[in-house]
Amino acid sequence: MFGMSLRSLTFVFFSFWVAACASPEVELEEFLLEDRYAEARAILEEEEVGHQVSPSAEPEALAMRVRFSQEIEASTTDLVEGLLSEGSLFEAQAIARERQALCPWSMILTRQVELCDYNVAIVFAAEETWTPIFRSGSIDAEIARKFLSEISPSRPWILDSPRLKDFESSVVDLLVSEWASWIKQSSGRLGESDRRGMFVELMELGFSLEELDGLRIPLTVLANYSANERIDSVGLEALAKARHHLESNEGGASKTKLAPCNDAAWTAFSHWY
Repeated sequence: MFGMSLRSLTFVFFSFWVAACASPEVELEEFLLEDRYAEARAILEEEEVGHQVSPSAEPEALAMRVRFSQEIEASTTDLVEGLLSEGSLFEAQAIARERQALCPWSMILTRQVELCDYNVAIVFAAEETWTPIFRSGSIDAEIARKFLSEISPSRPWILDSPRLKDFESSVVDLLVSEWASWIKQSSGRLGESDRRGMFVELMELGFSLEELDGLRIPLTVLANYSANERIDSVGLEALAKARHHLESNEGGASKTKLAPCNDAAWTAFSHWY
């Protein structure tokens, strides 16, 4: 600072003076722009329009309170709804509670907290219901499908629970294994309704259409040819494309989970393909 010119010093002190003299309205807007809601709320308290509004509060201060409420409500609603759609239930709950504590007079934020708390209660109830069942080790396909049916309305955010996510993973393995067994027993020649039912369920388990292509094509070809019938060039071309697709996309975790079905389908015609 000792090497600064008088002009530079004047500019620095002027900047400090402007900042110090900034109106509460300007400071509030700056804090809101940067999502610094705790500091914005502190300004309301200084102006006596925080949680308790002074009878002598100025109209400008009351307008600041409205501005603060509208901004924190809008940003929190967008953030919480986005997190819920992504499945981040517990993070959404934490943010809703934090923001509602800064603006406790807001009914909108209170409803956001209530929504998150309600959904968290559903998760905890599901954990309490299903934990002893899965720990018993007596899970069959019927119970697995019942589990999926009950958590389906609350998906995807219910899987923010590590325990329920582990249960779902074991259910996926069990049902994929069951379908693989059916493919083997039928030598890959599932009826049309069975194939449709299988693919609908596999999609409900989280597999994409692209992931299922490596399974759909060989099963469709197998269904169109008898065991002793020679596959024509169209069928061979379809199979070659499906096999290439499967082999070039087999590294993902979900594709690994689908491997028992894929292996069963391709094994079914390996003796004459």
